[in-house]
Amino acid sequence: MQPSGFLSGLLPSPMLLIFHFFSVAFLAVYLRVSDESVAYSGGSLFYRVYSAFYTLYIAATVILPVIWRELQP
Repeated sequence: MQPSGFLSGLLPSPMLLIFHFFSVAFLAVYLRVSDESVAYSGGSLFYRVYSAFYTLYIAATVILPVIWRELQP
């Protein structure tokens, strides 16, 4: 599984796209909650957890229509 194959569209697997999309989304959640990123530093714990759930919500809102469309016969 080469990265260039994924980016060029030679690996047209919807499951690979979903896995990659959510791994990036969970990395964003981890960086937001753990406070290890300079870009996401600051804020209360409540705000960081809220922001993490909101990030997952937006990620699901973006990818779920694509998943639905790909799984239709």
